[in-house]
Parts: sequence; C-alpha cells; structure tokens
Amino acid sequence: MELCRFLSTTSFSDDSQEALDSLHSFNKPGILAAHLQLQALVKTMPPEAKSMRTVLQHSLLQHDPFLKPASLAPAASNPGLTSTTLADLRVGKWHQGKYLHGFLAVDAPLLLYGKFLVSIFEEKESDAAARLVMNDLFHNLTLQVPPPGSQVIIKEPCLIKDHFGRATYIWLPNPASLEVVAFYVKPHLALGRHVNCAVACLELGNMEHSKGKYAAAIAFYSRSVEIAQAEDAENKLLALSNRAESWLKLECFDKGLADAESALAIDASHVKSIFRKVRALWKMYRYQTAFKFMTEQMDLLPPAVSDRLQEVYKDAALLNEQSMLGNHDLSEFFQNGCEAKLASPLAEFVGPVRIGLSSDSGGRGLFLTSDVSAGDLLMVIDSFAAVKVSVGNWVSRSDDIQKVQPGLLAEVIRSCLATPRNLSRLYAMYEGQHPAKPAPNISLFKPIPDPLQSEEDETEVPLLLDVSRLRAIIFAATDIESRLVDETDLMGGLWLLLSLMNNSCIPNVCVRLVGNIKVVLASRDMKAGTELHRTYTSPLLPYFSRIESFACRCPRCHFERELPQLEQLAKQYVKLFFQISAPNELERVRAVELYKVALELEKYIRLLKLADKETKWLRTAFAEAYATAYSSCFQPPADLPRVEDFVEAILETASGDLGVLKLVFCLSKKLLDRRCLDLINKHFKAYFGHQTSNVIEAVKLKERQGCRKVWVR
Repeated sequence: MELCRFLSTTSFSDDSQEALDSLHSFNKPGILAAHLQLQALVKTMPPEAKSMRTVLQHSLLQHDPFLKPASLAPAASNPGLTSTTLADLRVGKWHQGKYLHGFLAVDAPLLLYGKFLVSIFEEKESDAAARLVMNDLFHNLTLQVPPPGSQVIIKEPCLIKDHFGRATYIWLPNPASLEVVAFYVKPHLALGRHVNCAVACLELGNMEHSKGKYAAAIAFYSRSVEIAQAEDAENKLLALSNRAESWLKLECFDKGLADAESALAIDASHVKSIFRKVRALWKMYRYQTAFKFMTEQMDLLPPAVSDRLQEVYKDAALLNEQSMLGNHDLSEFFQNGCEAKLASPLAEFVGPVRIGLSSDSGGRGLFLTSDVSAGDLLMVIDSFAAVKVSVGNWVSRSDDIQKVQPGLLAEVIRSCLATPRNLSRLYAMYEGQHPAKPAPNISLFKPIPDPLQSEEDETEVPLLLDVSRLRAIIFAATDIESRLVDETDLMGGLWLLLSLMNNSCIPNVCVRLVGNIKVVLASRDMKAGTELHRTYTSPLLPYFSRIESFACRCPRCHFERELPQLEQLAKQYVKLFFQISAPNELERVRAVELYKVALELEKYIRLLKLADKETKWLRTAFAEAYATAYSSCFQPPADLPRVEDFVEAILETASGDLGVLKLVFCLSKKLLDRRCLDLINKHFKAYFGHQTSNVIEAVKLKERQGCRKVWVR
C-alpha cells in the first residue's frame, strides 16, 4: 500500500537506526519524532505532490481484510469486549473481542495527508504509543476527529506493517471502532488562577464553534460543564445549550437533544435551548413530540418569551400537520421555478402505502392501501444521505453512480452514527448476503409518533456498523437525480423508502426533488392494491438504452425486447439524442437525421401492425425524433402522426416523468387542437398535484421559458 511506503520512508533518515527501532517497540519519543517530521513534510509539500495524494486517497479503503464490522455500543456496555495492550497485539491480525484504552497524544497534532488522518495513540496504563492511521471516512464524516488529548477506546484493533517492515501502526478503517470516552482541554489554554475557568472554557468553545471546529468546541463546552460549580448554574446552562448546537452541527441529533433538555432542566424558559430541542426533534422526525412540547411552552412561558417563539410554534404546528395529513403546500415552490430555497418547510410523510412482495420483480415493492387520484400526495421523503459532485458529460447512469459513491459512503456512515434507528432502517434495504425481512413494517419509515413506542414495540436494532455491507447497499440503492444532458453538477443519494419502489417504463408516480427531499405524487388514477412504479432511467429512450444497468420486466420492455430489427435504428437515435448540445452549425444536420429516424420508425409501425398502446410505447421511445420533426424547421409529412396524437402517446405512456413534461411544453405552441390542450390539463396535476388556477398558469409560463432541453437520468 502506498501510504505504508510513505509513512516508513519519510519518517527518518536511513542512519537513524534508533528511531527505526522505535517504530516496532512502541517507543513514544521515537514515534512522536517521526510524527513531527511527517507534520513538517506535509506543510512543505509542493503543489505537484497533489497527484500523489490523489493516488493515495483510496489505497487504504481497498484494504478490505481489516474492514470489519464495529459495534455502535459503548465498550463499557459490551460484555463481549475485554481490555488488551499494544504489546499483546499481533501484526496483521484483527483482534476480535478486544479493545485498547488510551489517549490521542497531547503533543501530536492531528495530520491530514491526502484523505488520511494520522495521529498517535498513547496507552493509558503505560508509556507505549503507536501511530494511528484513519481513512477518509472519518474526515468527510464531520468527524472532526476528537482533539489531541482526548481519552478514547479502539474497539477490535488491527496492527499493520508497511512493505519494508520499517513501521507498524494501528489501522482504523471503521469510524465506529473509535469511541470517545472524554474530551480533553490543553492545560496551557487556561487563562490564569483568578479567572473563572468554566467561563474561559465556554468562551474558547464559542471561538472554536465560530470557526466550524465543532468537535473542539464540544471539548471546551464539556470541560466547562465539568468544572462549573453547583452555584454557577448560568454558565452550566450556556455550556450545555451551546454544546447542543455543536452536536446538531455534527448531525448527532440524539446528543443535541439530550444537552438541550439538560439545559432546560436548569432554566425552562431559555429560548435558545427550546429552539435547539425542537430542531433536534424535527431532524429525528419526531414532529408530534416537537409540537406537543411547543404547545406546552406557549402556555407556560411568560408573554415576553413566548412572543419570541411564535414562528417556531407555527413551524412546529405546520410540520406536525404535514406529517399526519400530508397537506404540504408546494405552490410557492412551483410558482418560483421550482427553487428549493423558496419552498415552505416540508415534513416527512407516508400516505396510503405499504411494503409488500412484488409478483413482477420477485422482490419487495410499494403498494397502495386505498384508491388515489392523479395528483394525490403519496410520500415526502428526506434523504438518508446525499452528495453533489461536478462531473463531465453524461455517459450512463452506472457511470454517474460510480462518481457519487465515494462521498456517499461517508455520508451514509454519518447518518448511521447519528442514531441506531437509522442503521436499522438502512439494513432493511438490503437483500442477498445479509438478507433483510421480506417486507419490513412501513412504520420503520414513518415519522416517529408521540409518545414513543415502548421498547417491546421497537424494531430490533443491529449494533454492528459493517462498512462492506454499507457499500453493497449503496451500490444497490443509490438514486441518481435527473439532470439535463449538458449540466455538470450531479446529485446522488439514498431515499430509503423510495428505493423500495420498483422500476417500470410505464410509471404511475411523479417524483419531485425539493432540496434534498423527494415528493412523490400519483400520476394516474389508481385502485387500492396497485403496485407503485417509477422510472430508473429516461422513458424517452429505446429499450436497448433503458436497460443499460439493470433488467426491467415491465410490459413495455417485454414488448420492445421482441423487436431486434429496431436495434440499429435505436442506436442511431441514441447517438443523436445525446448531441443535444451540439454547436449551432451542426444542429440542423442533427435535426435532419432525427427527422429521418421518425419517418423510418413510422414505416416499422405500419409494417408491424401494432396495437394502439404498443404504437404509443414506440413513439415515446423515439420522442426526441418526433419533437424535432414537429419543430418550425420542417413541415411534417402525412407519414407522421398529428402532433396531438404524439403528445397523447408520451403523456399516457410516461405520465409523471419530468422529461415528458419538458417535451410537451416545448411543443405547446404547436398544440392548437382542443383535445390536445385538454390532455395537457388532465395530466398537469400528475406533475404538480392539486393546484389553483393561478399556480397552474404561473407554472405553464415558467415551463415554457425553460425550453428546450430534454431531461435524462
């Protein structure tokens, strides 16, 4: 491994045999000297060395033999773990059932090299020490790994030796393996004997928090709480409340909630602590509890305080109502061009939906529990984890997934560490080597009711964070958000309940992204028991392109699969389809070729004597060719269907798909036929729900202004 080579060859000069020996004997002075030399090297590293960092960033991540599951439970409450020492560890062995207890050395600054974190672990009961290497999962995680001096436990440690046998170090690939027992504040930061040290630590914590160093801030706040005297209630209150805010920034919502409640136990009217408790409850999807708490506060607090919390109370009431009734108001979002920052707050919501076994896919799926109409809200789902990356030109969906997966793994681990319930929900996604229950209870994915379920009713929570298993889940369930073919920003993530919805190239739902939240609308009238389907890829592409990364069993794919004579025409069309951003001088050439594709397809349709729905499916698969033929550059011949027949075909085939919506609006100037306008109005609610006429007109104007790009996945 390259990092092994780096850590050994840069540690000492060749003639420093004594220092080299220290790397094997856990001699603290020698290891510290090597660490400080590494620090100096990193600081002076020239710009051209960045390429080396890029090479290194995934080398340790691929060291899977030691990427073992790690317990989320504290070592003290895990009877299966027993204490061990550095001297008892064997190189190259995963020490299952053991743990090391010690400190991150005070005089060894945490180093970031490439995407590796390097520190020194110092045993608690001896002078032994070892270099500690953690991978980029820690850094990207928010981990802001604990500051030097923190007391830690390393669960089930592993020692690794470099290629040359010159250095031995602890390899820590799994964030759950590192447990913080206590934070530490460096002695030299005390501000003198006559200064209230609790106040000093509070101020230092505030300073670190303002810099975005939340773990360091927590260390100072914790020290302030520890040394505050019983009569120093005000300082303890502020330290607890501010620590709650730092926990929230690190997305450790349960810890933030606990600190906010401790602060309120000192002063029940402390406004910031009230707000922080409510925010923590919202992030944990406990909307009913948050509303109940705010209702009690508004009745108990004096008017001067309750007036300051009016907006918080209104939001709590709104989110609670949304989570129970699904009456989310998206009118401002739609009227303002679907800008997420202009949307009102959205609570998670699960409507008339259950999880069951799908007869079509053979796996699990989502089914309706009652009749619904087009435009009805079915689900509002927050992202479990999401990342945004800048990429080049679109190649394929599988290529997009590969680009987002490295960052997504860190975000997934962040969510799993936030609360055990998240890990339980995530493990319900996976089938295969680690089989999940055939149909997990839908309540696992709904907002948490108030009061909390009793322990007997709680879902069994797995306690092991298994990074290899998480990778498998990410590979299977990553959702790539739709984007325009010429855009460079790409979002990928996990929306857990939505990932249980199976694919069909004849979708019956519309999925909207609002920030990191996905809103799911019924795009057709449907009966209870109907399985819900969305499209994993663009329905405006032929079969041979739609199945690029997965096998689809929908009726449309089954039909098109039996038409191999169309494969060559489909390949020609797809090549032209992805030239949508071609230079102006080539655009007319592309348009002429697409026009010819549409004419050729119509010949096949007449020759094959297809059923009406099959004809509509094929025209949808070559939609861009027809749209080009209907443009102002051409006078469509009689061989092509009327524009209103084409619009009917794509709306009925792929109702709810946003690419279809764009295409229809781009053709709207041609749609003079009354029947066609009625079709658009009929399908409008499939994309925008039940909106007022004012919203509808505003949306139509915005959509027409947004032409002429076609959406792909």
